[in-house]
Amino acid sequence: LMIRVANERHSTIADANAQLTVLRPTVTAEGIRMRRLHDLKLVRDNQPVFRISWSLMHVIDETSPLAGVDAREMERGEANIVVTVSGLDESSGQIMHARRGYAHDALRWGHRYVDIIGADANGRTLIDYTRFHDSTAEAP
Repeated sequence: LMIRVANERHSTIADANAQLTVLRPTVTAEGIRMRRLHDLKLVRDNQPVFRISWSLMHVIDETSPLAGVDAREMERGEANIVVTVSGLDESSGQIMHARRGYAHDALRWGHRYVDIIGADANGRTLIDYTRFHDSTAEAP
């Protein structure tokens, strides 16, 4: 599972931290249906210097709360993915917090993000924000 986030500020975010959570229905031992939060372990959950973009990645393996889950099950349970990012805005000295939720129908199964990082004629790194949300189907 990948979610791309960007720093839209004109300053660096120091010591950025991210968390990814899925909200899914669960049936308790008593038979009560309730929605529960399940943390999704990130490959990297911190970024010492967050300037441009960051791809948050969660490996779906046998230990993942998403193991064996498909699009149909996510829809039935009206699952939501919640992303939170926080860090220190170096310009203002204030802690910044951002949160975004994604409903089950916003997920693109079998896709990956297109590359949006390039360089100008002088070799300076550029990001193409016009393609920030673009993805492509992975090759079989």
